[in-house]
Amino acid sequence: MSYCTLQIYLTELFKKFNYYMQAKINFLIYILELKTDIKIQSKNN
Repeated sequence: MSYCTLQIYLTELFKKFNYYMQAKINFLIYILELKTDIKIQSKNN
């Protein structure tokens, strides 16, 4: 495996990892907002 190929491979891997982390963070934020919504709703009732 040449250096150039390795660099391209690592770049692609990093992009995928970044995408995965972003999705994970978005999911966590969504869950937190959902929990907050439920708490607010239960207080209002």
